[in-house]
Amino acid sequence: MCWKKNVIGGVLFLVVLGFVAIACAKDMKIAVAVDIPGQGATISKVGARANYFLFYDVKGNFLEAIKNPNTNVTGGVGRITADLLNKNDVTVFVSEKIGEKMQNGLKMYNIKYIEQTGGADEVVKSIIQNQ
Repeated sequence: MCWKKNVIGGVLFLVVLGFVAIACAKDMKIAVAVDIPGQGATISKVGARANYFLFYDVKGNFLEAIKNPNTNVTGGVGRITADLLNKNDVTVFVSEKIGEKMQNGLKMYNIKYIEQTGGADEVVKSIIQNQ
């Protein structure tokens, strides 16, 4: 009888874990640092000081582009930009290079970061396929 409770408890745990994973995937929002917004944009070499951020949903659909207000900030730009991304509900951030201070800021908000080159749309599709 005791083993049945353990089996049922284990199955319930796996079901709940599955729902959590689905909920997390549903809420994924990707931000890509770019210098020029629009289709065919390539990923910026700088993360925190990129001119624009492109936002994509969990299916890779383009949502919006915003101009980065932090391009001329003199100090602490990595953490300030991480805060901006967090306020925009970003869960994954992509740039060619991400400085140590920005990495720390992203970690503070549990935002996954990826250093990648190439076209923004293609990289987003690749990220989604590998989730």
